[in-house]
Amino acid sequence: NFSRRIVQLQEIDLENQKFRQELKALRPLGEQVIELEMENQRLRQLLEMSIEPKLRSLGARVVGATSTAFANVLLINIGRSHGSRINASVLVPEGVVGRVVQAGTSTSLVLTMLDLNSRVPALVQRSRVKGIIAGFNGQSLTMEYVSKDADVRVGDQILTSGIAGSFPKGLVIGTIKEVQEGDIGLFRRLLVQPSVDFDRVEEVRLLIPGQG
Repeated sequence: NFSRRIVQLQEIDLENQKFRQELKALRPLGEQVIELEMENQRLRQLLEMSIEPKLRSLGARVVGATSTAFANVLLINIGRSHGSRINASVLVPEGVVGRVVQAGTSTSLVLTMLDLNSRVPALVQRSRVKGIIAGFNGQSLTMEYVSKDADVRVGDQILTSGIAGSFPKGLVIGTIKEVQEGDIGLFRRLLVQPSVDFDRVEEVRLLIPGQG
């Protein structure tokens, strides 16, 4: 009986080793399934975004990114041959990512809101105070040219104003997280927390004027 028990334990151990190897082989497939489910969820959110009838929409995938003290840009996998064009607005469900600044044949370069060269006309949703959202290659934004007497509060939401720019009116940019005195006595400087987590942007939606 003892000998038979030893043999049974050895067979169980061999079977367990086989199962562990099979699980090890299957684990990457399980991770791929999870990744596909997460991607499908993000794509569904992009498709559910409402847009103005006069705007054409294109979906794209981020295939490259540069985030340094000198630039904050994304490379996407669609270009002129797909309908992309310079100044197209680039969004995710959470809000504005940036705009297209270069459109090649099959890829486009997106200047993000965080970039030092980014300037976007904006307004405070609650009080309708207007200003310019600027990036400085950090993780926050600033809203410039806001009067020192303007009605602004921490927590106010900032939207695109649609004035003299490529962005349609009413797109979410972020929320005010700090009100500072500006360098010039007539103005305040608002520190804005972007609604978009730029480190996690993988798929985007372009808004292009014209029926499509």
